[in-house]
Amino acid sequence: MNYKLNFERLKKIENPLKIEQAYKYLKYLAKIVAPNDAVVWYYYKFLASKMKDENSLKTIEKEFNFLVNQNMEWKTKLASLNLQ
Repeated sequence: MNYKLNFERLKKIENPLKIEQAYKYLKYLAKIVAPNDAVVWYYYKFLASKMKDENSLKTIEKEFNFLVNQNMEWKTKLASLNLQ
């Protein structure tokens, strides 16, 4: 339910201002609120890619991959949500 309400809609955002706003919010979530949540990191990475923030994207990808490889349960959860 959390995924459907809070994350799934992020793939549909096209407005650059809304993308930037969501990006900043996900940065806060990933770094402060839920640093061990791979779904948060996945969408943080997704929005960094949409914003073409190449410097941050490399760091975010590294953190995301570390998190997923550290806990194999995340791979299962991400696959069940079709987030690869």
